[in-house]
Amino acid sequence: MDAVGDALGLGGDGAPATQSIPRVALPRLLFIWGDTRVLPVEITSMSITEQQYDHRLHPIQAEVALGLSIPTQESFRVNDDAIGRGALEYSTLAREAQAIVNLANTASQAADLVTDLVSF
Repeated sequence: MDAVGDALGLGGDGAPATQSIPRVALPRLLFIWGDTRVLPVEITSMSITEQQYDHRLHPIQAEVALGLSIPTQESFRVNDDAIGRGALEYSTLAREAQAIVNLANTASQAADLVTDLVSF
């Protein structure tokens, strides 16, 4: 076993092997669920439950549960992810614009209701 460890550069002399693992930037995932909902996400959990099998016991139906989280604006200040930051800003601006339009519609409906009540 020591010869294998020496050949792989893992020590082999009984000393614990130490080797730094370089950090690699993970690819950005975009969860797109509508025209105005394009969100950068990170997968926090995943569970696969096989439900049905064929005659060779290969799974043919499974249920997948994903846990997703949306990074905060502060996390984009640390890393330089222009695509994720742009997607989050786009979705935020679209949501705020929809809120303003909804507020204007509500005010218009309230004015129409008051007009109808006064003319009644």
